[in-house]
Amino acid sequence: MPLGVNEVEKYFFQLTAEILRNAYIPVFSHGYIWSVETSSGKWKPYSYRVHRMIESAHIEFDNEKSERCQIIFSSMQEEYQTRKRTVKRRRIDLALPNYWDLSDANFNRLVLLESSKEYIDVLNQFNSTMKNNYSEIIKIERIQNERWYKQYAAHRDDFIQRYTQPDERLLFHGCNSISADKIVQECFNRAFAGVNARVLIGKTCVGKSSMKVPPEGFDTTTDGKHIFVVYHDAGAYGEYLITYK
Repeated sequence: MPLGVNEVEKYFFQLTAEILRNAYIPVFSHGYIWSVETSSGKWKPYSYRVHRMIESAHIEFDNEKSERCQIIFSSMQEEYQTRKRTVKRRRIDLALPNYWDLSDANFNRLVLLESSKEYIDVLNQFNSTMKNNYSEIIKIERIQNERWYKQYAAHRDDFIQRYTQPDERLLFHGCNSISADKIVQECFNRAFAGVNARVLIGKTCVGKSSMKVPPEGFDTTTDGKHIFVVYHDAGAYGEYLITYK
């Protein structure tokens, strides 16, 4: 049955409002994410569907367990029956890797699941140089050190301006647990031995053990094979810590 003029106008305005609403949500929520505290200090981001609902001021929603929850914005809490959990709205720092876990802390060490692609990729790379040189991998941890990573990223931006494509490589160094703990917390101070690091090579040349700085016009030195020496503390970022025996 054809719609009358009034019905058409009504449908048009409803459709226009829906289009504007759908366009408004992504713009308004860009750069932010809502999370709920599932246990002490442990935060879980809401699904995209729930996130959109909260951003558009829907105070009630069904979570992934089909629990009818309510957001109390005045106290920033999620309520379900007698359960109350804290929620927060956090700006996403686009300067950090998008695969990092969300955290309010500057520093975190996260043990990777052995079944995860990230774990397998790191292990395969480690085995490309260390296979048959160890008996067991105890754990692989991702290092999330915001201050250190941003220093490294700034150094990488400088390399991009100078060389267009920075020679960035993933390299491995062995060290004891004491040195490793200092590295991941205090950045790549050259007084410490290394861990698995993302390294900016830049312009390199064959060096000598007596060198304190690279020759003029160069960023790093090498043995011509697989060893590289970085002379700037922000030139390397310890991305993963591999514990093995």
